[in-house]
Amino acid sequence: MSRGTSGVTAARPGGPERLPEESVHLTGESLELASSVWYHGGSNDRSVDRLDILEIEDPAGGRHQPVWSATPHQLLPGVETFRTDGTNRVRIERRACPLRVRFRASYEYDSYTDSEHCSSYHREYWVTYRSDPPAEPPKP
Repeated sequence: MSRGTSGVTAARPGGPERLPEESVHLTGESLELASSVWYHGGSNDRSVDRLDILEIEDPAGGRHQPVWSATPHQLLPGVETFRTDGTNRVRIERRACPLRVRFRASYEYDSYTDSEHCSSYHREYWVTYRSDPPAEPPKP
């Protein structure tokens, strides 16, 4: 699998959702995304740090819920969703681009002895995956 290069872009214009948006340019034939969960439990506290893949938007704007199964599922031409060892994964082939994936990053900290220090947050955002090369930066 190949990695992509990323850059931050402005929020997507129009539509009811005004979530932050990033852009990734595929530099190879495919890219694999993975969810993650990190858990720490102590005698007086616990914390959970997660990254979830929520939905995929095709080039025409149709939204699709991922199917998490042990067998790869073709969600769209060039897009497979599957689950391995408790991790949700999405494989995006160059031919499926451009498409968008919505993520949720979240963190939760609970103290069993000091509720004033408990905290949590979540952030949802879109990433647009493109197969066209990134534009050349302007020359000075």
